[in-house]
Amino acid sequence: MNDPKSMPTADTSTDLLLGRCLTRRGLLYEMANLISLTVHALIVEKLMSALRRTPQPGYANVSVDQLYRADIEMFRLRASWSREGIIQKPGGQRPLGELVPKALAADAVHEVLMS
Repeated sequence: MNDPKSMPTADTSTDLLLGRCLTRRGLLYEMANLISLTVHALIVEKLMSALRRTPQPGYANVSVDQLYRADIEMFRLRASWSREGIIQKPGGQRPLGELVPKALAADAVHEVLMS
């Protein structure tokens, strides 16, 4: 097992660097044939727009940690909804692609972004 302290980390200190990290992840989903780049772009847009959103008076900006927790929540939801397996659908539809819009709309994800 790998020691988490020795695992490489990505620099997410700016919006640009964070966006690049998410793009690389989208390419991996595409290569694994799980989610298309187009569908993954919906996740990236949701997260990045939350990061750029101007907060209402009395509220703080959304943090990168919140984005991370929201992303983990979307991943957890997709995993729970695909317990029967992640086999490619007929017609070439990727197995997790249809779950992304459902995860993006989930109350649990919105709660993380608003907390």
